[in-house]
Formats: sequence, C-alpha cells, structure tokens
Amino acid sequence: MRIQVFPIDFMGQWPLLEPKDQELHDLAIKYCEKELAEPINFTKLAKVWVTAVVDAVGKPTEVTGITGYVLKADVPVFRVSGANAIRSTQMLQERLHAFFADQGMIGQEVFLHISSKETPEQRCPNWEQSLIDAGATPADRLSVIVR
Repeated sequence: MRIQVFPIDFMGQWPLLEPKDQELHDLAIKYCEKELAEPINFTKLAKVWVTAVVDAVGKPTEVTGITGYVLKADVPVFRVSGANAIRSTQMLQERLHAFFADQGMIGQEVFLHISSKETPEQRCPNWEQSLIDAGATPADRLSVIVR
C-alpha cells in the first residue's frame, strides 16, 4: 500500500470556486464527515493537503489524513494595571477592534494570549470578567515550533 500527499486545490474566484480534482475533494469531504467533530469548508483555509492511499497508477482511493492552515491575528500581549485598569482595557479593546476591522477582519477570529506561567497576582484586575465582556472563548490550540 502506498500513501501520498495531495493538495486540495480550487479553480475560479470566490464565491464560485470549484475543486480542481472533484473525486479527491469528495474523498476528503467523506473523510472529514467521518473523522472531524464539525463540518469544514476547505475554501475558508489558505491551503489544504490530504494523505491518501493510491492505486497502482497513483490515483487516490482513500483519504487517511488531512491538514490545512489559516493565518490569524494573534495578540501576544495585553496588560493593564492600576486604578484605571477597567477603562484602559475598554480603550485597548476598542482600538484593537477598530484596527482589525480596518484590515477587513470583521467577523473573523483573533487570538489573545493568556500566559499559563503567570501567577494569579500577575493577572490584570478583573481579567476573567474582561474576557467574558469581550466574548472570548477557549481556542483549542497548542503551540508548535517550526523546524
């Protein structure tokens, strides 16, 4: 059995994108429906690749894995302190929202780093309430260093 990596590519321009290889795309969709917790739209990713078992002529017959990526904004530092912490938080949040909106990112996800190495005393005052007010949700992410 031979396994090979294939890109899932599209032709056309959004919103009228068509898979370049419809059969491979269909195999990938079936794999995702079975293996992923939520539906996926490949056109929302910058690039998608699958691993697939191939037949004697190199045609994919079964998808065995998938990966894809997106570029997302990441706010690695957000710290306020002192008597004006709440107002400072609001002002910085408003500024970030305006900046990302100006970049065409309305409705898109932005990551906000909360260090797991901080002690409770090092956290911003009312940090949990600030996250609730911002509508923050856990992002199910881990960090990996590219080698």
